[in-house]
Amino acid sequence: MADTQIDIEAIVRQVVKQLLRDAPDDAGGQPRSDESAEPVRDMQAARTEAGVLEIADRVVTWAGLKDRLTGVRRLIVPAGAVLTPSVRDELRKRNIACQVASRFDQSAGAPGPKLLIATSCGEHGAQTAVQAIEAEAVGAARIGSGSLADMIQQLRQRIQRDQAPGVLLTTTPAAAVCLANRFGRLRAVWGTEPAVVEESCRSVGANLLVLDPRHNPANQLRSMVRQFLRGSHQCPAPWQIVLAGGDPS
Repeated sequence: MADTQIDIEAIVRQVVKQLLRDAPDDAGGQPRSDESAEPVRDMQAARTEAGVLEIADRVVTWAGLKDRLTGVRRLIVPAGAVLTPSVRDELRKRNIACQVASRFDQSAGAPGPKLLIATSCGEHGAQTAVQAIEAEAVGAARIGSGSLADMIQQLRQRIQRDQAPGVLLTTTPAAAVCLANRFGRLRAVWGTEPAVVEESCRSVGANLLVLDPRHNPANQLRSMVRQFLRGSHQCPAPWQIVLAGGDPS
């Protein structure tokens, strides 16, 4: 049985290698070279935290994974990664969840958090909402919970320092947007649905997403955060003078 399993993995690796070599690249439509077709096993890029293992391998084999699963409850792989049959079997046996990283998650090698989360909504579904957001944005950092003014001040400082976008959960989203947009380096928008978030990122380069957990179920929160992370957070050139200026005195 062991020999059969090894043969299966060898076949899978060879097939994937051929597919990657023949597939056009993103830039010029030319086949990938043999070198770029090799599975990526960047051990330094792997990230472990609180039972989570994130890897950059494009072909995930049991031989390359078996010594890295101690204490792991969730495995995160890049989009398009191929898991061999033995890996799938072992993950199932060990009750380890497998998650595909979003495009934003795959910048895991960059320093700092991927997303900043603050809450100012008391007990109005804050914990459930934060967990839903963290499930979508692996590597997010919780700033804390407090008054609306305090959370906006902390977000302003951290967004500028960490160069990361932020999410504010509040039951007073209109007031939050007004307060946040008093500061020139914040471009806050109220997320009501994914299409609104997409347009906000495109039109003003929103870097602070305000959400009301009372009116959005967890799956919709995740969809809006996913769209937010995919969008641009850079202020468009036509608006830089008026939207990206200094803070009010």
